[in-house]
Amino acid sequence: MKTALMEQLLKDGLNEIGIGPQGLTGNSSVMGVNIESSVRPPSTIGAAVSTGCWAHRLGKIRINADLSYEILEIWSLKEISRASHAESLSP
Repeated sequence: MKTALMEQLLKDGLNEIGIGPQGLTGNSSVMGVNIESSVRPPSTIGAAVSTGCWAHRLGKIRINADLSYEILEIWSLKEISRASHAESLSP
């Protein structure tokens, strides 16, 4: 039951950000969140994210223990390209 609640909270919270399909703004950024658990060594954590607009926007979100979240950074493709170009020019 806790897993289903966390899936719903993550989906709702991510959709509140307003990134939308292909990063062009909108109400439905996330179509579904699925959390699975399995036996694993304690030193490994498996995670998978399937996206259709990774090239358009990247960002960082901190999800806290109480399931609240904080948007740390969001970059557009133009900002990513500019930073990549600046890195290639530096000695």
